[in-house]
Amino acid sequence: MSTPTASTAACSPGSPHPSPTSATALDEALSPIGSPRYVVPRWLVSDPSPGFVDVARAAYGRVRPDGEVWHPVPTVLGVNAALATTYGAAWSHWVGGGHAVYTGSPEGAGVLAAQRGSDPFDVTTVMRRHWT
Repeated sequence: MSTPTASTAACSPGSPHPSPTSATALDEALSPIGSPRYVVPRWLVSDPSPGFVDVARAAYGRVRPDGEVWHPVPTVLGVNAALATTYGAAWSHWVGGGHAVYTGSPEGAGVLAAQRGSDPFDVTTVMRRHWT
């Protein structure tokens, strides 16, 4: 049996509908932190009213974050370091933050102890099996 890759672990190629695996992975990534194997940070900017200089920085991708929140790496993508690293790189590129951190490491254990149960969005997610 072959090892899943990041693209095959959460997707059903050729299917016009998201797979249950994809839906579960998205739900896990946006849900409060439980006991994931890996976590990824997301940078925050607390001042929502930027001035001209801040707008210019944002236009060139140079916004200075002043905080961070942590999200769990979905279980299907946290089965090994290679998948978690690939997910972390994509997360950092598209969402902003840093690399995936293994929760079994001293750094990861500290993040997990401080963040376990916290909701990075303080919102509710809904699992949808069918889209109309």
